[in-house]
Amino acid sequence: MFTSPPAHKLKSIHGRSYVIQKIKRLLFIGVVGLLFAHPAPLLWAAGSDKVSNPDFTKGGKVPAGVSHFWNLGATGARGWMYSDKLCTIDARQIAITQVAKGSPADGVLAVGDVILGVGGRPFSYDPRTEFGKALTLADASGKLSLIRWRAGKQSNVVVKMPVLGTYSATAPFNCPKSKRILESGCEALAKRIADPKYRMGTIPRSLNALALLASGNRKYFPILKKEAQWASEFKAKGMATWFYGYVNIFLSEYVMATCVDLSGAKYPETYKGNKIIPMAGKSLRPLFKGKAFSRENPIYFNLSSHRAMRKGKWKLVSARGGPWELYDMRTDRTELNNLAAELPDKVKELSTLYDAWSDQCSVTTTNR
Repeated sequence: MFTSPPAHKLKSIHGRSYVIQKIKRLLFIGVVGLLFAHPAPLLWAAGSDKVSNPDFTKGGKVPAGVSHFWNLGATGARGWMYSDKLCTIDARQIAITQVAKGSPADGVLAVGDVILGVGGRPFSYDPRTEFGKALTLADASGKLSLIRWRAGKQSNVVVKMPVLGTYSATAPFNCPKSKRILESGCEALAKRIADPKYRMGTIPRSLNALALLASGNRKYFPILKKEAQWASEFKAKGMATWFYGYVNIFLSEYVMATCVDLSGAKYPETYKGNKIIPMAGKSLRPLFKGKAFSRENPIYFNLSSHRAMRKGKWKLVSARGGPWELYDMRTDRTELNNLAAELPDKVKELSTLYDAWSDQCSVTTTNR
């Protein structure tokens, strides 16, 4: 439930270094990114002022001046729910603010409706999380059951969703559902990027291009070439290092792992007599030929004081320089059960790998 292109068609993704691998995984979790979005401004930040928690069934209104609205997955609807610094645990209602024409929600939901719950049960702890879990179930059943309030009347309604099936144990690899999501999302994303009227902020534009690059589909290369041309000419006033970071990630991935492999070029070991760090990514060429794909090496992440890594089913993560947390991503995709205290040896094993990678790449962890 995030933000950007055609709500009932597109899942685009967030990423960073080694994005070719990471983007495919981020398609299926609620972190990075742009998911089943609607054509509207990118709304990442809510206002800093405290807003009230209205009861829409008693005449409450969406507070004036709020800017953060949520895409409701693949339904094609957008809504507003109460949040405190984007934390929605105190909300119990979702006010519908937009419904895309021709989307699954069209004809079932309308602007002014209020969603009070899912699966026949009122929201009880976090509408955003509860709605997300209901969407996952609807992927398999094709039916999203909602408690809808409209003009003083409450009723149970069903939104008919595309049937995508269930994730395999190895998702997103060797997973038909993951494959369908990636393919349909990239089709919609490519259509949007190819539109002459396509305009997007620097960061989401770079991420959209990375998402398309991650598909590995050669038919998108002309579009990617156009985006690479834009990125190579990008300029920003002042110290806009944040923007250049995303632009350069896209350009690097465009040239590196997959394109180097497909072109038959050889990645250099030295430059002007100096040794350079070996290419860390892994080519997706086997996938293009319908072959199995696997990755043995971990995937590492770092942003300011935030650190993380993935190795197999394990995810090690630390927010704001805090202690390491450990999650089993095959059984706990939403990272609710921290296993660090139960498995200290695994934490030590993975953190040692992270520290070695950090030293090799000269990663600097700040206090932000």
